[in-house]
Amino acid sequence: SYAVMRWDSGRLDVGETISPAQDPRFRRQFSWRKVKGNNLHSRRSYIANATFAPSWSVSGAELVRAWQRGGDEEHDGVVAVDVVALGRLLDVSGPLTVPALGEITGASLVETLVGSYDDYYPDATAQDAVNQALIPGFQAALFGGGGYVEKARALGEAADGRHFALYFRDLALQDAAADVGLTGDLADPTGDYLFVGTQNTNGSKVDYYQRRSLDLEVRLDQDGTASNRLGVSIANDTPPFVDPAAVDPQRGYFTRWAGMRLGVFLPPTTTDVTGQLQGQPADLEVRPHFDHELLTQSLTLEPGAQGSLVVDYEVPEAASKDDSGGLTYRLAVDPQGTVNPAALSVSVRIPSGFSPAALPEGWSQQNRTLSYRTDRLQTSTEWEIPLSPDN
Repeated sequence: SYAVMRWDSGRLDVGETISPAQDPRFRRQFSWRKVKGNNLHSRRSYIANATFAPSWSVSGAELVRAWQRGGDEEHDGVVAVDVVALGRLLDVSGPLTVPALGEITGASLVETLVGSYDDYYPDATAQDAVNQALIPGFQAALFGGGGYVEKARALGEAADGRHFALYFRDLALQDAAADVGLTGDLADPTGDYLFVGTQNTNGSKVDYYQRRSLDLEVRLDQDGTASNRLGVSIANDTPPFVDPAAVDPQRGYFTRWAGMRLGVFLPPTTTDVTGQLQGQPADLEVRPHFDHELLTQSLTLEPGAQGSLVVDYEVPEAASKDDSGGLTYRLAVDPQGTVNPAALSVSVRIPSGFSPAALPEGWSQQNRTLSYRTDRLQTSTEWEIPLSPDN
């Protein structure tokens, strides 16, 4: 759902709450002026498809333009917030009491809004009343009751995990939001870089059940070039279809099939990209996207199935050289703001004749291999590993 907010005479008012299922603007296709350089822009599409770009400085601008083109007034910006961020806000402000739902806490919010959609079968629009009832409560939780420092911290932590972002048409305001890390943009790829995301393509809600793991193997040469192999595994770990007597339509609100467009964002210097999809050689589409190289691939997974993508590529200057002959390897990783964070495993094989001067927190070493692993990639992270030549 979308809520229109207006700032007037020092007061922020939340006006109409707009449901995509009921508002005719969301059911029409039309064109709007694209953000220059956004090759994820569709020439003619729906408002809901304006936010395909993972950086909100791009998607926010696209959404404002699409909204205006759809017939509404021009707005000054976008506040993007998902159910994970709202849950963290409730952890600070306290639970909400909503008619027909009872008490909702930060721990139960995601299940109430996303995980329980089978409760509305077969009418997908039945959940609109729940969303409408929750909006006033969230307004009061965010802007009333004090605790504003704690609330700001909660939203800042949500922004680190790409669950909350701000976009302003005013450049000064946008720069200020960028300075405090609230624009939801991908990290600048200085050295090596990785972001993996999926975009639902069959109108389903099964992303809630998605389980994803990323395995990045890096072999670093003495000139700073990295030879990388990325393994992406996606499990469509769904329960059975809600109606055992019905046939799963394979698309729409209640299906258990996962249709997706898989996007892998790599450093702009990336070369020699090859890959395999589901164990078979794949003709991968790679193109520039602002400060990154973007690889995209379509994938459909039936209930309980698992998909795999393996990508091999080179990254020149993944490590920089200094005057003493040392190397500094840099890696930045951004998460997608999913309900279930992805697992990430990184191994870096350093060249012979070098040793790490220091290891970042969470990294370990075995012989010439440096390793990092987390079961829940929840925040954007950048690592720097200095390598000194052996004497």
